[in-house]
Amino acid sequence: MKHLEQGFMVSGSECEIGDVPPDRATSALNDAGINGVWVTTDASGGVSAEIVFPPLPIFHPRTKEFYESVYRVLDSIGADINTGCGHHVSFSTAQVTNMSEDEFFDHAINLASSTDYHDPNSAKYPSGDLYGDPMPFELVKDVVYRYGLHQRDINRMLPDSRHDNSMCYELYNKVRHNDFDRMDNVTRLSSHLGGKFAAINLSKFNSGIIEFRQHAGTTDAEKIFNWIELIQNMFQWSDNNRLSYDSSQTTPEMPYRRVSKKGVAWALCRTSNGASVQDIMDRVGWTANDVRRTICEFRREQGSDDIVQTISQLNNGASHGDGPTHTRYIIRETLGNGISLLPENQIGQTSVFAGLSDECFEYMQQRIITLGH
Repeated sequence: MKHLEQGFMVSGSECEIGDVPPDRATSALNDAGINGVWVTTDASGGVSAEIVFPPLPIFHPRTKEFYESVYRVLDSIGADINTGCGHHVSFSTAQVTNMSEDEFFDHAINLASSTDYHDPNSAKYPSGDLYGDPMPFELVKDVVYRYGLHQRDINRMLPDSRHDNSMCYELYNKVRHNDFDRMDNVTRLSSHLGGKFAAINLSKFNSGIIEFRQHAGTTDAEKIFNWIELIQNMFQWSDNNRLSYDSSQTTPEMPYRRVSKKGVAWALCRTSNGASVQDIMDRVGWTANDVRRTICEFRREQGSDDIVQTISQLNNGASHGDGPTHTRYIIRETLGNGISLLPENQIGQTSVFAGLSDECFEYMQQRIITLGH
């Protein structure tokens, strides 16, 4: 099963603007009845305020409509988009499996409306057992590779101000470096790319986010949603046409002391049916948050996000309203997705346009012409 067949991806963004301070933008949005974004400051040159959108279902019609409503307000109060402004787009590292797109949209907007930008992410963003497993490292690495390899094509679709920009380092030399092939986890890859200010920022991966920083500032929904489609399609193409999920390896039978809490939890989960959050709580005495934290530790300490399979509460016969304890975790005895690139005679091409819809492809070609690239 391909990774991106589990549910749906969500995306948030940060829209930088000039000439309008945060309090004025906030007041105008409130007057228009829009409370589902956060407005904050940004230290970048030429940027007076930053509008932060919560993660929303990428292809749901309400998502684009919401962005358009925010942009209309910003345009009406004279928000300036200058060469210092960017529009950073973040994608979830895991797909939503435990809610419908409509439910997630409402939940995300409600959280954004009732929290402050400086509140912890756990309060601001939909969290808990709504998501499936994080995307495998090999998928992330292949998208980074293709983006960097075709950096020139990426640049042609973006204005000159976003080329060789210190706020979004280009990746061509990074992916062509001899060390790139030796990158074997997200932390090392993030450091190799340049950290937060790389065109693809992986420093927030363990918080569930991959940030694409290179797009220029805009209040044009067509621009940003075609860019989002381009990036989402890169993940889809790599997942469907460039990765093999067939190789396997055996997981440790017991990597912890058998009588320790972690050992008991590991033994419960490393069975064919695994264990629910409630099962682990009952046997170990943990809270639901303790269980989720330990599952994250299993993944990190054993060096693989794929070692634990998440069975969402919906797939486990419960509903979202039944509480957070019905999610089930299975520690795979064999990792059937010791994932690797397909062999050369089977692998799909690297082009950033591979598999892209005709409408998005034509839009991007028109952008290249308009920009004179």
